[in-house]
Amino acid sequence: MAGMRGALLVLLLPLAFQDPPEPAVSLTWKLARTDFARYRSSTISFDSGGDERTYPNPIRIVGLFGYEITEGTKYRPSGFDSSELPLLLGLSLPPKPLTIGKATDWSVDWEEGWDYGPITARCSATRRVAVDVGGVSCVAVDLKARITALLRADPPPKPQRIVEKGNFEGTLLFDTAKGVVRRLDFAFSLTLAPADPKGNRDTIEHRERLELEAILPNRYRGFEGDVITAIDKGIAWVWRNYQEAGGHWGAHFEHKPGPTALSLLTILKGSSDRKDPRLKKAMDWMLEQTFEHTYDTAVSIMAVEAFYSPKDETVRQGQAPAADKEVSARIEPVHARWVGSAARWLEMKLAKEMWSYPSTDPEARDFSNTQYGVLGLYSAARCGATPDVTVLRRVAETYLRVQQKKGPRVELALIETDAEGKTGAKQTAEARGWPYYDHPADPIYGSMTAGGISSLVILDALRRRLGDPKYDGRERARVRTALRDGWAWLQLHWTVKGNPTHGRDWLYYFLYGIERCGMLDGVARLGEHDWYAEGATLLISNQTSDGYWHTGKYVNLYDNCFAILFLKRATMRVATGK
Repeated sequence: MAGMRGALLVLLLPLAFQDPPEPAVSLTWKLARTDFARYRSSTISFDSGGDERTYPNPIRIVGLFGYEITEGTKYRPSGFDSSELPLLLGLSLPPKPLTIGKATDWSVDWEEGWDYGPITARCSATRRVAVDVGGVSCVAVDLKARITALLRADPPPKPQRIVEKGNFEGTLLFDTAKGVVRRLDFAFSLTLAPADPKGNRDTIEHRERLELEAILPNRYRGFEGDVITAIDKGIAWVWRNYQEAGGHWGAHFEHKPGPTALSLLTILKGSSDRKDPRLKKAMDWMLEQTFEHTYDTAVSIMAVEAFYSPKDETVRQGQAPAADKEVSARIEPVHARWVGSAARWLEMKLAKEMWSYPSTDPEARDFSNTQYGVLGLYSAARCGATPDVTVLRRVAETYLRVQQKKGPRVELALIETDAEGKTGAKQTAEARGWPYYDHPADPIYGSMTAGGISSLVILDALRRRLGDPKYDGRERARVRTALRDGWAWLQLHWTVKGNPTHGRDWLYYFLYGIERCGMLDGVARLGEHDWYAEGATLLISNQTSDGYWHTGKYVNLYDNCFAILFLKRATMRVATGK
């Protein structure tokens, strides 16, 4: 017996000098709700010898806001589409403490995808030995997930693409002290079946790396300087697309003057030198074009107004709006006559109560063309052209009629200053937005709701200043309610990383819409959200070194102009004449 004890002691003695097993570790995000974690995205590939290569990935909209983290572990972005699925799987942390070598299983269900049906993901995480990242010891976790469709008894109202299968494999390096992901490497594939049996089956594949660059609070130190740099780089890129010989920017499909009008508006709002000969040449070319589209004509009027507006650096948020007389007194008679003709053309092209693309169908009308029709008439009024009050009346009534009839009740707070610590009076509102078409089944989404708010603010101001006898107290109260509820919808669905409830489609168009309704209505913060700080931080973080924003499958001049106009806060607060 003594010999057995001695042998056992000899066997156990080496274990006494080994390191004890590392304790189980819980991974918990520690981002403040107003923080932004900026990441650098790279695509990963391998050469013929098997060596890894990485390249900057301008398509990925990188970055994580603190308010997108819920329950300490889950990543819950709004405006969700399939491109963010791998981030949902890679950044939603395991719900249980992890022990080295032991797998932890859990599941993630997601029913709010914009471009696909509900999904369920069976996830697994296995912790490895800690890894050093830039001198910081990080917990290393191997992640796996298998994605399938989530079957529901109540299918969504519109046909959606179904997730046939999907796979995710990744390695997560998490800094437990800071409570933030330092790096995420992943390989992801997803196969989507078409909603229409005649449609195409799509397979999406990504192999990417996200690397943490900085944790940025709202209006971080150096924020203003970064904004100015981003604007200057963006405008330089717009100028590089200028066609010197013709004196204009290239056409976009049937929109011949549209790109030139929007580029001019962007450059002029960027406080460019009005004496630049390229500006005059482009203006002359633009004013020679025929009136064919609502968008083109309206933005052309806006560009003329911008040319004669006070320099933007003299107009700061929080100051009184610039008076229209400052524009109408400066504008040259020939340009004033052109603006008057363009405004009359817009009024004549009003299809019933809305504008639309050129069409023989009297029912063809939408709120995208309509918001630009309203913007065009507003700029024309600032240039001295008096709008037809009956047109304003008809458009306003349509906005009030088509807004959602009912919505969830929310506690709304609209704050007029962007200073931290300020709180606004809270009010109960019904979250009601606007669709694209005047149709009861058309979905509600962010860019159209922002357009509805800005249009009603403008129409309210113009009808007050023109003394519309039919704009009585009851009608003004309807408008105030509609505006309040529109803001409530935006607060409920808030994000600056997508077009709310519409995925990444028209993200930059939405951001410019938020800039307009925020500036026109004098709203600096929406509840806890500083809309300008969040949007600008995202844009600064995702601008390429060449000064442009990659907005999808191609680089889009329009989207880049929208991004710059947002950064510039190009819209001045409306003068109501109250």
